[in-house]
Amino acid sequence: MYRLVVITLGVLVALRVSAADVPWPPRNAAELIGRVGCDFPEDSKIGFNSVPVIGESSYRLDYRKKDESRQYVMLMKKRGNEWCDAVVVAALQLPRHPEKMRISNEVYDRYAVSLECRYFGVEWTTSVQAFGILDQRLPSGYFMPWKAWRVDAAEGKLIPVDNDLVACARFSIDDDRGHPKSK
Repeated sequence: MYRLVVITLGVLVALRVSAADVPWPPRNAAELIGRVGCDFPEDSKIGFNSVPVIGESSYRLDYRKKDESRQYVMLMKKRGNEWCDAVVVAALQLPRHPEKMRISNEVYDRYAVSLECRYFGVEWTTSVQAFGILDQRLPSGYFMPWKAWRVDAAEGKLIPVDNDLVACARFSIDDDRGHPKSK
């Protein structure tokens, strides 16, 4: 009986230590691969606001930012029903543009990540999930991003692509779509 208690406590301590060892933010994107979203510190919210990958119901894209210099996009494969229960299969640290813009006395990043993009490649009849970095000064509509990546869920990769093969939706802060018009 004593051995069972000692072994159980040892396992619990080991599990607690492994969850605490998952750093947020990581030093580089490679540290994220193979990690489970639930093991990250609670303030990282990894898996909480993820976007499903087109045609791949078990895969999701997640974007997380920590301070000005560290932005990550992760391709995650769901394991269960809990929002954080997914394994990171690919991760990318995004390049940063420090340019800011002012809207109604608030300061925003000029360039923002859009996960709602489509990669058309050679065949314009089919579309594949992509993401890109868009200029927020653009009006509402569909645009080519400044930089873009295609999602290859089968291979577990985030592949850089020519931005002219990607279309991203961009809705400005002043856009009133989905809101009742005031008179």
